[in-house]
Amino acid sequence: MLLIGADEAGYGPRIGPLVACACAFRVPDDPACASQGHSLPVDGAPDLWRLLAPVVRRAPPAPPALTVDDSKRVFIRGSADALGELRRVVGAFLMASAGAPVPAAPGEGGPPRSSPAARGFLEVLLPPECLHAWRSEKFAAPVRDTEDPEGGGDAIPLPGVRLADELADRDIAFLGFSCRWVTPRQFNAALDAGLNKADINWQCLAEAARALAGLALPGERIVMRFDRLGGRRFYAARLAYALPAAFPGRREPEPRPGRDRDGTSGVRAIARASAGDRSPGRAAADSGSATPPRAEDRPAARAASGSDSCDPEQSADFRYWLATVVRETPRESRYLLGDSVDIAFRVGADRDCLPVALSSMAAKLLRELAMGRINAFFRSRMPSLRPTAGYPQDAARFLRETGLLRRAMGIEDDSFIRRV
Repeated sequence: MLLIGADEAGYGPRIGPLVACACAFRVPDDPACASQGHSLPVDGAPDLWRLLAPVVRRAPPAPPALTVDDSKRVFIRGSADALGELRRVVGAFLMASAGAPVPAAPGEGGPPRSSPAARGFLEVLLPPECLHAWRSEKFAAPVRDTEDPEGGGDAIPLPGVRLADELADRDIAFLGFSCRWVTPRQFNAALDAGLNKADINWQCLAEAARALAGLALPGERIVMRFDRLGGRRFYAARLAYALPAAFPGRREPEPRPGRDRDGTSGVRAIARASAGDRSPGRAAADSGSATPPRAEDRPAARAASGSDSCDPEQSADFRYWLATVVRETPRESRYLLGDSVDIAFRVGADRDCLPVALSSMAAKLLRELAMGRINAFFRSRMPSLRPTAGYPQDAARFLRETGLLRRAMGIEDDSFIRRV
């Protein structure tokens, strides 16, 4: 079984990047393994907290065990070593997956991201296009950031426990992380291109997850778990367009005249929009993962809803990608793609699915490192300036206090402030 979890950090703030991360485990798909732990009630996937105990545990932290939980329970802002446990845990899993191939983008090859301790978190976790977008901003430092106020910089610590050995003893493999982020400049350009905030968030999550789905072995069961996206309960139409070309043995929908679906990843579609392509249809179609404004008009959505008005010729192109609805309840929305891909959006998934919790920690770590760099940049020029986490109320104060400096340095609002 390939077990994938994904989560985001920075959905609400107005300063700093929106970050999405996913991670993947290969777990024996047999009753003997599942019986070792308490199975999740919705899908029978093994409880990795139980299987990896005592090396891995939930919050509160209790070293030397690795604390994997919702990032909001692990990261305590203002504490003596706020980022310490995030660094330790994400670093330990990175070291456990050293040499495992994690594609930079769907369908791309490239060398394994080995020896992570020799580089920093941002360099190891983020694909080149994300790093380039970050480095191009005046307020961003080189990837090796040693100035963030929380201390410790971007360096990856050596783990305090031998996680790789523990995983091997349980016949579990951690395959790695897949992370993406969107800078304020890219975020605003995507809004101009016709996407909304939820579309942008889903693009990043879907792209990160489908890069890992591409690691599935032929015939391997794939279980993907996401936290519920806001209050949304219906995802069938989004799924039909979000995960093409990710699963072995299945083909991507054929491009339809006028649809211009070239398979370009979501982050690159956003990047292209920031470079000047403002066509809403182009950005949504190129992304392969955003839902256009009238999602109900898509053949996949009409088929999923039971409508018989779906064009049969169009349906044939999408027959491999129609999402079968298992349930859509206030607690969980669950779907099947084909006979081996199980996808669910759950309330509190970061509390009951370890891969989602670990992804939330990686996303939080990346965002806090970025915010640490932003704060260090401005505080080096305004020593009395209080740092910000970028959330709306405090962001207003920070923007007001740095306004003159930003204008003097030519930092455009559209490159620094996310529009609402």
